[in-house]
Amino acid sequence: MLEAAGLVDVAATRYSGWPSMTSEDILALDPQIIVSPNGQGRAICRHVGLTAVAACRDPHGIVAIEGALLVEPGLTMLEAAEAVRDAVHGRAASTEGAP
Repeated sequence: MLEAAGLVDVAATRYSGWPSMTSEDILALDPQIIVSPNGQGRAICRHVGLTAVAACRDPHGIVAIEGALLVEPGLTMLEAAEAVRDAVHGRAASTEGAP
């Protein structure tokens, strides 16, 4: 879903599927962007030590989308990718080249 949104999934080299990650795992990956359900993103950054993660230091590093899009890895994947793309790259990116 992240790659379909135009991002690099830094966790893909170490994990597969929809893994649960510890704070240590997130620190080791140091992602520039974290995707979370609406209203939960900044809570991630309040965990001990995670303020050092790049996504937590950047005011645009937490991308929040509708939670229902993140729980079903099948049918909602395209909609989730579009929501993430729009949140990261802006709405203009989804309409470029459209008539």
